[in-house]
Amino acid sequence: TARASRGSGAPGAAPPPRPGAGRAATGCQGGVRGGAAAAEVAAAAHRFQMCLRALLAAPRGAVGFGVFETLKDVTSKYEATKQMSPTTLKLVFGYLAGLCAETAIYPLDTVRRRQQALGDSTPLNRMNPVRALGKLFAQEGIVGAYKGLSLNLIKNPMGTAVSFAVNDLGKDRLT
Repeated sequence: TARASRGSGAPGAAPPPRPGAGRAATGCQGGVRGGAAAAEVAAAAHRFQMCLRALLAAPRGAVGFGVFETLKDVTSKYEATKQMSPTTLKLVFGYLAGLCAETAIYPLDTVRRRQQALGDSTPLNRMNPVRALGKLFAQEGIVGAYKGLSLNLIKNPMGTAVSFAVNDLGKDRLT
């Protein structure tokens, strides 16, 4: 039969699939296999996007350490700071560093939280963090970007102060 001559040769065997026969079912160029590949690519892109959002926390540490080290360097020249307890001084500098870092990074944190909490139900989720931040400022202004900051300014700088002071005092002790 015609079917047997096109197929594997076995009588009653199904004909080989036409190239692109699965397009209607999957909407992809490569048929069913292409649909699976597209799903894998989409999943990998989603994982990458989640990792990128997680990295938004990294600038907080960079800003905090920068402010902490700068305060130590600038104030080391003054006699009044030399007479203060090093522990107290490092706790104060750590608190100020945490305060600056939290205030500087909070709008990025707001975007990250909204993207994670609202998921695909918001257009923010389909934007990179920088575009989403621009849209947040355009729609809600500075007040919307810093909504909820006051609670974070109470709790986070204290933790930063303790962390930086303990780290610095430990380094001092080991050297």
